Amino acid sequence: MSETEAQFIERAFLGPHHSRLTGDMFTSLRRWYGIEPLWTLTILGAETSLGDPRLGGPLVGVNNFGCIRAGKASTPWAKLACGVITVNDRVWWRFKTPWDGIAAWGRLIKIGPTFIPGYYLERLRAGDWRGWAKVYYGESVKGFETYLDNILHLNAAFKRKLEAAGFPPADRWSA
Repeated sequence: MSETEAQFIERAFLGPHHSRLTGDMFTSLRRWYGIEPLWTLTILGAETSLGDPRLGGPLVGVNNFGCIRAGKASTPWAKLACGVITVNDRVWWRFKTPWDGIAAWGRLIKIGPTFIPGYYLERLRAGDWRGWAKVYYGESVKGFETYLDNILHLNAAFKRKLEAAGFPPADRWSA
């Protein structure tokens, strides 16, 4: 029996990071929200080292693997939150389970941000990592260019590994 894409993601990427995320979460995001696993690997790799409990920071412990800032409780992603946590004087959502956290992140990417609905998914589909990052991270935030360089590096590295294993990202979605 050959390895599934979800199994490969767990073995090649998540396992080495001792992540509580699963490959099924990554493939579920594709089914639920149209978010390719390559994009999820790239973004969560940059945000929390794929949910690594040692490298990923305190938000990993509260199942916020995409570093979702707290805001209006009425947003579809906030409806999955179970409270907030303050880290470095910033308020972030916390989630009861890893599945809640990954589903909330998927909702944010599919339909957010609130001030430009659908922007994140649109930019990802266009392969526009700069456009995506300028809103998600913040173009005026110190370290933006370093963040963008890291995103591009991670995207290329994950893409190579996926393709080498026989799981090429859909051409229309790949940067």
